[in-house]
Amino acid sequence: MTCAFPLESFRPQVEWFHKFLGFVDASLLRFCKLKFPMQKLRLSIGPLDVIGSSFFLDKWIVLAVENVVKELNFHLMSRNTVHLPRMIELDDMYILPQAIFSATSMTTLDVCGCKLEQLSGSAGFHFLKNVKLVKVLLNEQIVQMLITECPLLENLLLHYCSGLRRFCVSDALKLKVVEFFTSYDEVESIEIAALYEFRKWSPSFPCEVENLHLDLTMWPSNYTAFLDGLFSICYPRYMSIVAYGGDFELFIKWLNRKLRNQDAKCCNSQTIKCWRHYLKDAEIYCFQPGDDDEEPYVIHDLNKELPELPLGDLYFRLDWLCYEA
Repeated sequence: MTCAFPLESFRPQVEWFHKFLGFVDASLLRFCKLKFPMQKLRLSIGPLDVIGSSFFLDKWIVLAVENVVKELNFHLMSRNTVHLPRMIELDDMYILPQAIFSATSMTTLDVCGCKLEQLSGSAGFHFLKNVKLVKVLLNEQIVQMLITECPLLENLLLHYCSGLRRFCVSDALKLKVVEFFTSYDEVESIEIAALYEFRKWSPSFPCEVENLHLDLTMWPSNYTAFLDGLFSICYPRYMSIVAYGGDFELFIKWLNRKLRNQDAKCCNSQTIKCWRHYLKDAEIYCFQPGDDDEEPYVIHDLNKELPELPLGDLYFRLDWLCYEA
């Protein structure tokens, strides 16, 4: 069902906003009285009075759940959530009603500018496959609930959310895509084991690629999870890393040690083993300065030359054991 509010009557004042709410409310009620299943409910409200309209928003979500909605797109941009990225403030955030957790038929949940509060019981997201949360206030328990109680979850996207000190993804065999964007200092650790778990479960090996280019910044505590996840997806022949800052030096020294460590006893009992069992050899191939006019050159002493490297790309050459696809 699609309804149109007459643009010639619309003005960005409060009274016209409430007329718009009444129009949507009446249209939605008429649809629900027909008792047709609801395929999608999509609502976007700009920086007006979100708190003042919470009665209608609660009502519409309950109606959508009762009419077995499959896709819910709920974007509420209050005065404090218009600009990205910035820390979410609490004074005018809309709190999603608990009824949303009983949407057993929902396959897609796309929410922006709201607050998700902890559910006292268990969720009913039996068919939920896609979750996208943008500038949502939530906690770690809700993230774990989405992962553990959504058996069909394939895509989990969290963009500039608040309330998380630790982001951990594990034991989600169906999960294919994880995105976690943040500009906030409150996040202390990120652990993503889902890709590695999928690697162990999947009957196929990672794909072979000729060149892989990395431009990254991360906490040292995330190095291992990142490398395991990366090599669960692909086996690159050449891997280049952008050189800049102290984090680069720390990461390269760690990476060089890990790639040269051939003592792989972590998963001998498993049929499909981790990347450590398939990496035959690794070496620092060359360094390419950022100035295109300069020729690449060989690194002879990593510990000595690494602190003096200019902006550019450091190349590793990786030799993988042959395996059957």
